[in-house]
Order: sequence, then structure tokens, then C-alpha cells
Amino acid sequence: MLTAGLVLSLSGCAGYQPHNGQEPYGYFSTRSEDGYLQIGYESWRPGSRERICGFAHRRVRELNLESVNVLNEHWEEQYEHAYNREQTAYVHTPNRGPREIGLTAAYVSARVIRRCLLTLEQAAD
Repeated sequence: MLTAGLVLSLSGCAGYQPHNGQEPYGYFSTRSEDGYLQIGYESWRPGSRERICGFAHRRVRELNLESVNVLNEHWEEQYEHAYNREQTAYVHTPNRGPREIGLTAAYVSARVIRRCLLTLEQAAD
């Protein structure tokens, strides 16, 4: 019983994994404009700054770069509307049937992408 509750409580949170290059989810490496190595983690799942940046720092440790200075820790939350469609509104009047009254835009899917990017004092390869 306790195990099921623990699994349910963890299933909606950000988890640690490599980025697959398609969905905004997982750790990744990139190069800054100045040529420095950047290690990042992003997630569209709920997660605090502490948790998401913790995953980026975990990746730095996995790469044995913990002795390299972190020049900058950049945090952002990006609001993304994945699909937008127009809706037609109708009004039903007795003896006349439904009648179109106009178009309104509606966001079908929205999500928040949380991203932590660590810029390290090391040149990117």
C-alpha cells in the first residue's frame, strides 16, 4: 500500500534521464556563444528550480567535471502552447435553430518547460 502511494506521488514529477532530442525532457550538453561547455536539464513535468538544477549538477558530477567552476546558473520557465485551434460559437434560438455567432481562439494544450543551464569554465569540444 505504501509502495503504491510512493509510485503515484513520484510519477508526476521530473525524473532524471538523457534528453531524447525531441521532447523538452532530460539532460543535455551544448556550447555557449563564448565557446564554454554548458550542461543543462529541462522538463515539462512539474519540478522546482532546486530539483531541475540539481539534475544538471548531477550530470556535471557524472562527467567528472565537479572541479570546474560554474560561471553561471541560468533558470527559466517557458510557457508553451502546443496547439491552437479556432472554435465556432453557436447560439440556439427557438424556431430558428442554431446560428453561428463568431470564431474564438482556444489553446488546446499548454505546458510549462522548466530549464536549468550551467555554464562551466571549460571550453566545449
